[in-house]
Amino acid sequence: MKTSIAVVGVIILLIGAGLLVYGTYYPSPAATTTTTTTTPSSVAIVPASSRTVDAGGLWSFGINLQKGETVSGTASIQGYNSSAGPVFFYIQNESTFIYWGGCAPCALPSGGYTGLENYTLPSSGTYSFTWTAPYSGAFYLAFDNENYNQKANANLQVTGSFPATTSTMVSSPPSSTTPNNNLVYAGAIVMVLGIIVVALGAMMKSGKPPAKVEPQPGVPTTNPASPPKR
Repeated sequence: MKTSIAVVGVIILLIGAGLLVYGTYYPSPAATTTTTTTTPSSVAIVPASSRTVDAGGLWSFGINLQKGETVSGTASIQGYNSSAGPVFFYIQNESTFIYWGGCAPCALPSGGYTGLENYTLPSSGTYSFTWTAPYSGAFYLAFDNENYNQKANANLQVTGSFPATTSTMVSSPPSSTTPNNNLVYAGAIVMVLGIIVVALGAMMKSGKPPAKVEPQPGVPTTNPASPPKR
């Protein structure tokens, strides 16, 4: 009996040790999800810039936009003299810009300025605008001074406002050095139980056979199995 209890305790102890080792070196997979949201922000697409545009000349800036991105800005001519002729401000895509630059002054290309912009500066010489890209691509912001019969001191400043974007990052599995605490704790508890069982088995006393009764002097002994003599 003593040996059997000790063996059971050793088995429990080994099971606990196995759980502890497995939990320490073989962590269970776990996924960590992190969500990052970027709110709309204004970015300087064209910082405040100034340039003197010659009579009959032009001044342009190229920008790349994604569909739905919005730009806002101010185009102005200092000391603008409307009697000297109009000054135009365009937002063009690449194909329209190339067509216009190669034949100006000329009629609009096929399709005109669909989704684009063709402004004539007002008498104040200042035009504020907000425009959303109808598709992704390269666009050009251009001052057209070809019908203005004198030099123009042009100023341009444009900022871009970009839509909010949400990105989700999932990282799995965890680092191999990260223990599985549930298994580690369970293994430690089972090991303690095993140690207790082994200790109990070691402390138990072995059973002894009943003591033999010796005959006492002067006391007759009889054999209960033999009949009395007559």
